[in-house]
Amino acid sequence: MRRYFFKLLVILLISFAVAASSALPAYAALPYRTSSTDYTGEGIPSPDAYKPLKTVKGFSGPEDLFITADDEIYVADTKNNRIVHLDAEGNVVRYIPSETGKVEDARKKAQLRGPEGVFVSKDGSIYVADTGNRRVAVFDSKATYQREYVSPPSQFIPANYLFVPSKVVIDPRGYLYIANKGGYQGLLQLTFEGEFAGFFGSNKVQADWIDRIKRKFYTEQQLAEEDKKLPGVISNMTIDERGFIYTINRNMARGQIKRLNAASYDLLGDINFAPWDNAMSKTNFLDIAVDSRGMITAIEEGSGFIDQYDSDGNVIFTFGGSGKEDRYGLLQRPTGLVVNSRGDLIIADGDLDILHWMVRTEFGELVHRAISLSSQGDYEEALPIWKHILRYNGTFERAYQGIAKAQFGNKQFAEAMDNFSIARDKDGYSEVFWEYRMIGMQRYFGSAMTVLLVAGAVLFVLRRYLKQRRKRLRQQGGTRSQTANDWFYSLQIIGRILRKPADTLYDIANSNRIKFAVPVAIVAASFIVNIAGKAVVSFIFSDVRFRDLNLMVEAGAFLGLWLVWVLANYLTGSVMQGEGTMKKVFAVNAYAMAPVLLFTLPLQLLSNALTLQELAFYDAAMRIMQLWMLVLMFIGTMMVHNYNLKESIRMSAVSLFSLVCISLFAFALGGLVYGAMDFFTQLGQELVKRG
Repeated sequence: MRRYFFKLLVILLISFAVAASSALPAYAALPYRTSSTDYTGEGIPSPDAYKPLKTVKGFSGPEDLFITADDEIYVADTKNNRIVHLDAEGNVVRYIPSETGKVEDARKKAQLRGPEGVFVSKDGSIYVADTGNRRVAVFDSKATYQREYVSPPSQFIPANYLFVPSKVVIDPRGYLYIANKGGYQGLLQLTFEGEFAGFFGSNKVQADWIDRIKRKFYTEQQLAEEDKKLPGVISNMTIDERGFIYTINRNMARGQIKRLNAASYDLLGDINFAPWDNAMSKTNFLDIAVDSRGMITAIEEGSGFIDQYDSDGNVIFTFGGSGKEDRYGLLQRPTGLVVNSRGDLIIADGDLDILHWMVRTEFGELVHRAISLSSQGDYEEALPIWKHILRYNGTFERAYQGIAKAQFGNKQFAEAMDNFSIARDKDGYSEVFWEYRMIGMQRYFGSAMTVLLVAGAVLFVLRRYLKQRRKRLRQQGGTRSQTANDWFYSLQIIGRILRKPADTLYDIANSNRIKFAVPVAIVAASFIVNIAGKAVVSFIFSDVRFRDLNLMVEAGAFLGLWLVWVLANYLTGSVMQGEGTMKKVFAVNAYAMAPVLLFTLPLQLLSNALTLQELAFYDAAMRIMQLWMLVLMFIGTMMVHNYNLKESIRMSAVSLFSLVCISLFAFALGGLVYGAMDFFTQLGQELVKRG
């Protein structure tokens, strides 16, 4: 009996241990989330790309990092007034300057004060942006002080220019590029001998449409104040294996990161590296690193987010973040960033006085490898990797793009178009469709022409038959009742308005035969056709997916705006002695929508047979249709109010102004109503809780 109870106790203990272990997570959850972006730049969830590995301590206010080809790390240990040399695993190798020196004067020259930047050349020379001493100090590979660079004498340097270097890099030719604190002129470029060679990579003052309006209406004094605006400042930089200099540019809506060649030309094309920002906000970056695959990694100021881009500047991942508490993997004040040959990220934290060491996850490595292969044109080799990535994250649009490129190379055109469509890659889809269309035209051109000829003949015969039938009905005195004739007339003039707009609109304005239900139906049908067109249009001509459309917003933009115009037109006509009634004004503006009703859907359907090369023709057709509608609305205004041309122009201008005023009033009223409803809702919830 005792043995039985002992076995039972052992079984219970083992069961409890197994249950407890299974309740624990397989790994500790990271304190941040990782996201990618869709085609609009909006963030979408993604599996983790990086995870924290360890931290390296022993610093005080580190401000900059540099990594050599063999992964040795140099840290600008600012508050300790030194450079710390670490090995590839983060262990201290030496301090610069060293504690010993043979000559007292040399030892004094070697002393650093608040260094904020460090760079190591291929021969092992160490260049230090000795910020506190306002110079660039140079040490050889043995950490022996060699020389210094100070502000160079030059008539091309402004008199008020302060030489306070914060970062420094050396290009393969031996030129020094110095980021100066507050230096909006660009990077200061010096020769090896220390002579001034010019300002490099300077930015221009970015002007938007508001600034252009200001220049037309501002006085000279006001313009003088505007001219005091300064261009974006280069605050940091790095150089890649090919000698391209990457700069971080502050307070800019575009071109926050640039890849500059020797001629100071931005090879990234002045793109927006923060597509998630709205028009009023600007993301500033602190530091940047470029790995051997060309992947760009940058740290955001304030938020502590780490943003990663491919070699073309497209967002791959956003992860990390800041936290007031000391949590593993969160940054408090990131100041420097490097990436080693394994792809690990090493990030300096100026508040925690540590280096964060982050390694790629399996998912992150797969994505980087697939992007690298695709950028080199090895689409077939990247194909299984992209498919593997989709098992991790089925919404990773870049994977569909990579698969589509491989399918295009294998002449799987239909499958490639499907995947380009999922990835919202308009250029890729258009290129594949062009090939697909050429093959289809060669194969089915004869059959298509036969069908078109037969259809044309059938339409010709049908038109002749209907024309003769109408003629017989007129000869017989008509068989329809007056009501039926009025309905037929109300529908018939939808087509006639396109051929004889002035006469038809005059008839609408002055005839009592129009059934008011027909204009109402035209407006409703035009809205339905507009929505249906957005459903059938080729995605390469659409800015938003149909499933993402907000029906209320679409109704407000289409029906709401049109109804406000009708109201403004009627009210303005009433004040300006117009003769149109509300019913007539509604009718003529409804019939003016005939081009939209009749041609929107055919044009949207036709877009599926076009490529991006024919975009100009598609846009022109849509603009002509819309202009046609506006011209009909203007003619309708003349006819319904019995105005001449000059009066109609003046009346239309006043109506547009009234439309703007009514819209602003409706917007303000809607905001007040929403605020009141929200107040009473919260008040009711509070009363319920207290009751």
